[in-house]
Amino acid sequence: MAVPTQLEDGVRAFNYDTYEVDGEMLVCHGYCEFGQQPFADALAELADFLAAHPRELVLLSIQDGA
Repeated sequence: MAVPTQLEDGVRAFNYDTYEVDGEMLVCHGYCEFGQQPFADALAELADFLAAHPRELVLLSIQDGA
């Protein structure tokens, strides 16, 4: 399920696994070949939500695989 949907559904904690692939920081889980998102885009999704909901709190744990 997409992060914006999860945020709208009430999820407030995320664990992002970050990896560097061909010089780009990505968010993916284990094998980036099966699905990935640029790290900057993932952070932008959270920033957009927080800008629209300034009284909300989101916990972000970043696992650095880079």
